[in-house]
Amino acid sequence: MDGSKRTIFRHEALEFYLQNKEQTILPRVVAPPVLLMLWLLAALAVLAMGGACLYRVPVYAAGVGVITQHPNQTGSSSYTQALVFLPLDVVRASQLRSLHVGSQVHWRLATADQGTLKAVVGRVELSALAPEEIQQRYALDDHAAQLIVAPSFVIQLQLEGDWRRYAGSRLQVQVPIDTQSVISLLSGSNMVRGE
Repeated sequence: MDGSKRTIFRHEALEFYLQNKEQTILPRVVAPPVLLMLWLLAALAVLAMGGACLYRVPVYAAGVGVITQHPNQTGSSSYTQALVFLPLDVVRASQLRSLHVGSQVHWRLATADQGTLKAVVGRVELSALAPEEIQQRYALDDHAAQLIVAPSFVIQLQLEGDWRRYAGSRLQVQVPIDTQSVISLLSGSNMVRGE
């Protein structure tokens, strides 16, 4: 009878085998410091995505313009202004509603590489005008009227500094028309419209 209950394994070896099988062994990759670092990276990624969704950057429309000189209200002196033309196919009237008197725009002379300058919006025409109507309303000469090839919105800028000697010069202008989230830039959309 004793022979039928005996096994070929020793009792101590069987206990050692069962004891080892019950222990959970963590791989080195999931060690506590590595796990903490992975959680920190995941939290940083979530914060970065949230910031990219919430932070907004301006969207610009490219326009052309001309420097003009108009008499001051008192008639004693004159100030320099610029007329900017944004074609109807580049912007919509609803986008120009966010552009207010006093807003800043960036501009530079088309013929010189002096860098980008700032100007202040004096007036925004919210209805598109035909090229002939713009030429008549703002008393543009033929040289300035060549810039207007399609129905356009007109924005009057007040230039900082004395630009009277550049009257009639052409400008390249970047007008802020909207904002978009940083995450939308990853899709490859162009920030400057009209170029």
